[in-house]
Amino acid sequence: MESMSLADDIKKVVRGEVDVGAEALEKCSRDASLFKVGPEVVVRPLDAADVCAVVTLVNEKKVAEEKLEEGRVHGSKHNVSITARSAG
Repeated sequence: MESMSLADDIKKVVRGEVDVGAEALEKCSRDASLFKVGPEVVVRPLDAADVCAVVTLVNEKKVAEEKLEEGRVHGSKHNVSITARSAG
C-alpha cells in the first residue's frame, strides 16, 4: 500500500486550497527576517472549521510520531508543524 503525502491527507479534511506549487512554497518560506524555512504544503483555509481540521490532523500525526519513537506502532514517521501566516 502506498503512503499518502501530507498534502493528500490535508486535502481530505479541508475545503480550502492546499498548494504544493513551487511559487507558493517559495513565497511562504520567508518572513520579515533573514531566515528561510521552506514549507512542504501551503494551506489557505476557508473558515475556522478548516483551521480546526488541520490542527487536528497535525496533532494526530504528532501522536503517531511519538508512538513510533516509543516503538509501539509501525508506519512512517511524520515531522509536522503549523506556522500561521498573515499580512501576505
